[in-house]
Amino acid sequence: MQDSEDALRGSGRTTAQILAAPPGATFVWCNRYIEYPRDLAAFWGRDDLQIVGIHWLTNQHNYMGREAPSAVVIDHHAHDVMDERERLHLLYLKDRMQRAGRPVL
Repeated sequence: MQDSEDALRGSGRTTAQILAAPPGATFVWCNRYIEYPRDLAAFWGRDDLQIVGIHWLTNQHNYMGREAPSAVVIDHHAHDVMDERERLHLLYLKDRMQRAGRPVL
């Protein structure tokens, strides 16, 4: 990623989500290429976030049988590109997080 603010243009909604994410949250990016959101989070000093691709939702080993993440933030564009399987897993995750008293944003 370029080392200038120009490289971050057009990222307003994602930036806002990254900045507003609770400490230690899992941030689900809209595809599997997570270099950009990782760089964006690092630029804003959010190295505490776990940045994962959308495929993270369909691998239940990421959250089943483990303590629920402190919070999960779904990138604003991810909802537009999810397939049915990912949507189903997101519903399961939301239910599990709600029962644990943890947010899905």
